[in-house]
Amino acid sequence: MRVFIIDDYLDFACPLKDNFAFKGHTADYCIDSNNAVQAALKFRPDWVVIDFRMPYKNGVEVFKELQEKADFEFSAIFYSLYLQDPVVMEEINKLGVADEAMVAKTTDLDRDVTEKIIPVLEAGYLKGGKDHANR
Repeated sequence: MRVFIIDDYLDFACPLKDNFAFKGHTADYCIDSNNAVQAALKFRPDWVVIDFRMPYKNGVEVFKELQEKADFEFSAIFYSLYLQDPVVMEEINKLGVADEAMVAKTTDLDRDVTEKIIPVLEAGYLKGGKDHANR
């Protein structure tokens, strides 16, 4: 699978990319939320991992824009340190995101990728892109 990671912390984005690559996936990342949608459209991922709290645009804004502009289908997940923040949860709930499509970050990125992120992306709890029903 082609995996695109949108996270403003290089300390998460780079190791996530490496973890997906070690598991046989093609991965890339963008740490600038202003350029994330354009980079994702160019990369054309099957899976998108999105942090929520980032400078300039939050993860919901990035997801909505990508969903609107993508001419391909993708499965997405919100992967964040801030899922207990009521403001964050309000934004995500307004989007109608299933609880299963949100995973809290830990310091064990290998376990997060293997046991949490990949199963959620494979299950497709949050879909976006061309002709998708969630549009």
